[in-house]
Amino acid sequence: MLEPVNISPDAHVIDDLMVLATKLTGVAFILVVVALAYFLVCYRARAGHKALYTHGTSRGALVLTLVLSAVVFVGLDVVLAIEDHHAYNLLYGETPTDEESSVVHVFAKQFEWNFRYPGVDGQFGTEDDFFTVGDLTVPKGATAKLYLRSYDVIHSFFLPNL
Repeated sequence: MLEPVNISPDAHVIDDLMVLATKLTGVAFILVVVALAYFLVCYRARAGHKALYTHGTSRGALVLTLVLSAVVFVGLDVVLAIEDHHAYNLLYGETPTDEESSVVHVFAKQFEWNFRYPGVDGQFGTEDDFFTVGDLTVPKGATAKLYLRSYDVIHSFFLPNL
């Protein structure tokens, strides 16, 4: 399997979205390659045939372009948007409050992620806060709420196992 081992009970939802996106784009890719091969064979240079040059501005070309664009848009983008919406509602139906979850402040820095946890008093910004670099730690079974900030550049925060 190409995905990392899931440590979250809901990670399969995101994995299913990735599989769906891969299947949809794979089908589109195969269709484009088959069409390309067909046109290469049908319209290859042959003795006795004169080349036909066209600007592609005919009504038929416009209709074909619009129909193919609509099929690709509906077949890929709309289907993925609908599935993504369902996954989002399943995973993030209601955002938990800070009191209901483990709160972690995440600081992006060039080439690293820093995590700050509240200390024994449960408050950030006090002397008992503790930091880790590169490793996010959350109690098993707990909901985590992450606040993301960046020191220098915009980063992509990605937790493949979750």
